[in-house]
Amino acid sequence: MTQGIRTMPPSVTVLCHAALLCLPAVPRLEAASMDPEEARRQVAAKAEELAKSEAKAVKGLDGFYFLTSELRYYGRGPFWGADAARACAAEANQDPLPAILDFHAQLKKVGIRLIIAAVPGKIAVYADKLEAGLSGEERWDAAQQAFLDILRRDGILVADLVPVFLDLRKQGVATHCRQDTHWTPQAMKLAAQEIAKLVAAQDSRAESQDGRKAQF
Repeated sequence: MTQGIRTMPPSVTVLCHAALLCLPAVPRLEAASMDPEEARRQVAAKAEELAKSEAKAVKGLDGFYFLTSELRYYGRGPFWGADAARACAAEANQDPLPAILDFHAQLKKVGIRLIIAAVPGKIAVYADKLEAGLSGEERWDAAQQAFLDILRRDGILVADLVPVFLDLRKQGVATHCRQDTHWTPQAMKLAAQEIAKLVAAQDSRAESQDGRKAQF
């Protein structure tokens, strides 16, 4: 065995595969093709049913697995403001928006610009791998987009990674692991590059402003 690398015993590997095989599949949707919003509602309803049976993940197509909690999150719609209590499973601090805006205001006072990088879930890129009737090209994250728009209007920089992840997939490069929720190395690299572009743009803007100030 290579130094520094640990491998799982064969018995553990067999148990892991057996656990995956025993996961439930997503119950079929009522229509083979439907409006994206209606598809989200149906998937959310199915995920709620599966959650009651304590299923942590569900089996999709072509060896893809999805977390039940992720399906519920994307299917529940808006998760802030008046919708926070309905959408959030936590008993306290259910609405993320006030905390983010407050943190942004604190940073702004000391000259720091907040950057929010939204994490694309697997369903946001591979909806068609959950169920054959779903489209893998349409945006699945309407509520998340609306939330990011609110942050932008308040002056927060946002890295929306879903479009670049979808483009990466169209190039034949996987963005997520099939059997868990982790990003692939290629997706990690792309995300880092996109965030770095935002940081570099802010650095250039700051240098430009400093240069104008020096002229006066």
